[in-house]
Amino acid sequence: MTACSFDEFVAFFIQHEVAAERRQPGGQKEDQWYWHIDDEYILEKSCGYYIRLFRSPEFLLERY
Repeated sequence: MTACSFDEFVAFFIQHEVAAERRQPGGQKEDQWYWHIDDEYILEKSCGYYIRLFRSPEFLLERY
């Protein structure tokens, strides 16, 4: 996520479905795709994107 632009961040944030919790026989949770990604985050950049998104979300109505 460190190399993505704000627009790419928004697309990633919006376009992924929330996975339903599934359990395997025996009660263990089923692996989700995001448990196995190898990515780095710059905290300031990621937080800045969230702040920007939630302070001015109006553009989402037009885009999505």
